[in-house]
Amino acid sequence: MGETPKWRCLADIEHQLTQMQIIALSDQGSLTRQIRLSCEATFDVHLISSAEVAPNAQEVCLLQLDKKIKVISRKVYLRCHKIPQIFAKTIIGLSSENQTFTDKIKALGEQSLGSILFKDPLARKQAVGFAQLSAQDAFFEDAFSENLNSYYWVRRNLYDYEGVSLIVYEAFLSEE
Repeated sequence: MGETPKWRCLADIEHQLTQMQIIALSDQGSLTRQIRLSCEATFDVHLISSAEVAPNAQEVCLLQLDKKIKVISRKVYLRCHKIPQIFAKTIIGLSSENQTFTDKIKALGEQSLGSILFKDPLARKQAVGFAQLSAQDAFFEDAFSENLNSYYWVRRNLYDYEGVSLIVYEAFLSEE
C-alpha cells in the first residue's frame, strides 16, 4: 500500500492491456473532451477535494520543489451518467511565482482542468508514465467510499503551463 509505484512507458505494458485500454492510455488529447463526446449531456466533473498538502518524494523531484513547499492536490471524477470513468488528481507546487495559475486551479470547482490546459497553446505535455495501482493504494485516498480490491491503470502526465510545472494523474476506472 505505501509502496512507490514503478512508472513505465506504454511500450513496456502494452502486452497487459486490452485494445480499448491501449487506445485510452495512449490518447494525447483531452480525456474530458473524449468522455464528454461519448456521454453528451450526462457528462460532469465531480470535485472530490482540493487542498494544500505536503507532496510525496516523487512529486518533489518531478516538480523540482523545495521539500518544505506545499502543493495543491485537486481530485475529481470525470463521470458519465453519474458513473465515474476517470479519477484525476492534479498536483501543483505553491509559490509566489505561480500564484495566478494556482488561483485559477483553486477556482475551477467542478470544471475540468482540461478547460485550461487544452485551450492554451502554451501548455505542453513533457512526460508520460504508466503504472498499475490497487484501489487501496494511498494514491486513491479519498477517491473511493468503499474498499475495492481492483487494480487500475494510471497515467501520469507532467505538464509545463506558462513556466509552471504540474502533474496530472488519470486513473482509468473502466475495464474496457
